[in-house]
Amino acid sequence: MALLEGKKILVTGVLTEASIAFHVARLAQQEGAEVVLTSFGRQLRLTELVARRLPSPPPVVGLDVTSQDDLAALAETVREHVDHLDGVGHSIGFAPQSVLGGNFLSAPWADVATAVHVSAFSLKALATAAQPLMGPGGWQPPPGIWPGTSHRPASGSTWSPPGRSARWPRPRSPASRPSRAAGAAARPSAGT
Repeated sequence: MALLEGKKILVTGVLTEASIAFHVARLAQQEGAEVVLTSFGRQLRLTELVARRLPSPPPVVGLDVTSQDDLAALAETVREHVDHLDGVGHSIGFAPQSVLGGNFLSAPWADVATAVHVSAFSLKALATAAQPLMGPGGWQPPPGIWPGTSHRPASGSTWSPPGRSARWPRPRSPASRPSRAAGAAARPSAGT
């Protein structure tokens, strides 16, 4: 059985065969996942053309991550193709020219805000929009991670804070670790 057999994955950011998102979608399909892609505006046609180069051409749904209307309609739009999601791949980034090439410190706030909104905040917006599609075993936000939410982890969820795997034990506190001095005293020396 393939690693992602029967899983349903939403992937954003496929524009060319060289994009990270293209390879995420390709590998997900090769591992048995059903993939749905997103794109918007002029890039939508490019995404549809590149999608044909995947092992199994997936559907492409319109999604502008800066549009509240698109985000609000995401669950319904994706449900036209799959009944739920098991994962979401976010691979979106954009910055106006004034922010690029060493100009960041002199760029106007409006351009910096655009870059932050599209490249970073869109991860939160996408996760929030996709959350109603996530079933048991899919990612669920921990209680209160976003202000105004009362989400609870799905039954059987293994969520843990970033940087800490749910599969690994928590590190022991320094007080519960044997000190080096105690450890050295307990070991016989090579000369005895």
